Amino acid sequence: MRFEEINGLKAPESFINATIEEKKEIINSCGPDGVINHLVPNHLLSLSVEDSCAIHDWTFAKAKNQRDHVKSDLLFLENLKSQVRRKESNFLLKHLRYGLAYIYFGAVRIYSFLTKNTSQSDEKRGHKL
Repeated sequence: MRFEEINGLKAPESFINATIEEKKEIINSCGPDGVINHLVPNHLLSLSVEDSCAIHDWTFAKAKNQRDHVKSDLLFLENLKSQVRRKESNFLLKHLRYGLAYIYFGAVRIYSFLTKNTSQSDEKRGHKL
């Protein structure tokens, strides 16, 4: 998978070149599909991370195996940290956001591990559970 930078974030070419309709089929904001989606914030202490979540939804849905899920999750962390780094803020707020980014990443890794190559990635490909 080839990556390019968009708004300071790393994203696969397939994401960058996708139509709005294609993205709407896969991207669901931050969090997994279903009720839990409404409980997962789209921000880290007022810093919107929706762009990082959108790229993660895309790469997670395109994952073919657990190794691809790990790569998708690591890209998510890299993009979260990039957003925190680029956002002007004081020392304390920046470090709190970094901490939350790692907590968010940890939760995403747990979800990816538990779902393996089923759940959201299959749902996004049209294979309902």
